[in-house]
Amino acid sequence: MYAVDTRPLPATPRRSALPTGVRRFLWAVGTVAVVVAMAAAWFAVEILRQYPAHIREPQTVLGMPKSDAVTQAFVRQFPPDFFGPAGSSSFFMSGYQGDDRFLLVFASVGFVLRPDRDLHAELEAWSGQFDDLGDIVEVDAGELGGTALCRNVRSKAVPDRPGVACGWMDHGSLGVVLFGNASGRDEAARQLLDVRAAVESR
Repeated sequence: MYAVDTRPLPATPRRSALPTGVRRFLWAVGTVAVVVAMAAAWFAVEILRQYPAHIREPQTVLGMPKSDAVTQAFVRQFPPDFFGPAGSSSFFMSGYQGDDRFLLVFASVGFVLRPDRDLHAELEAWSGQFDDLGDIVEVDAGELGGTALCRNVRSKAVPDRPGVACGWMDHGSLGVVLFGNASGRDEAARQLLDVRAAVESR
């Protein structure tokens, strides 16, 4: 009689159905997809945190009461169609005046996809009515987030009264503040946070 070897045969190594190059490609695609999904989720959360926004027209700003004379003085420096339709609930524009300073506040609400890009263009348009323009610099946007910018401005009509144009923009709002007889860009940037807190809410 012959002896029968009953030991199990060695396992045959299993080959992957996909070549190594394909597996690496799929892994890379999957990694990119995860990164893109995380970025999209972060962007969506940021939008939902800032939109919709609400604005209110305060009676006083930085201790200064509203002034129709200041409002009209600023308005005369801009083209008639610059501000859009009158009476809209989506924006307001008011001037304020103290003993030796004054300012104009413009604020509007609406969805903004790229506030970091669009604010620069807005501030250029608002401050372009002045004669002497300083560099646009980024400043602190505060707890409400978004982007904030400021620049020094000066008018030939009142050269002894330097001004500062500042603005904020997030995914739900835009605000522009023109500081007349300002004490400097840094001080205006700090005051912008107080003006925004008085105007914007969510």
